[in-house]
Amino acid sequence: MRGKSDMSDLTDQQWNAIRHLFEDADARKTSGRPGVNVREVINAIRWVQCSGERWLHLPASYPPQQTCYQKYLIWKKDRRLLEVARLLADTTSNEAFDDNGVDHRNDPAGLRGPSQADRN
Repeated sequence: MRGKSDMSDLTDQQWNAIRHLFEDADARKTSGRPGVNVREVINAIRWVQCSGERWLHLPASYPPQQTCYQKYLIWKKDRRLLEVARLLADTTSNEAFDDNGVDHRNDPAGLRGPSQADRN
């Protein structure tokens, strides 16, 4: 985890609202590669969306960009990210505006449109 909190990182309240959607992904594996921290992957997805950067510019403080991008595609396809957006909109209705006065209520889960995130 990064020492300094990023603006795109989930708060504990936000994570608690969506963690049930990822319990299957968070389950301990019995063999193979170690599992990834799902909250950190979500934070990475949010970073890409909020920053408008490409996946290959994902800071090293997040899980590997290939892992994050793969999870993004899976969760986008199974519509889990839409559910995340809905749940986060409920938990952040009072926090709709960021420090710069930008309204994120129509920005699903603090994520910008798929055009930026789909670029590799």
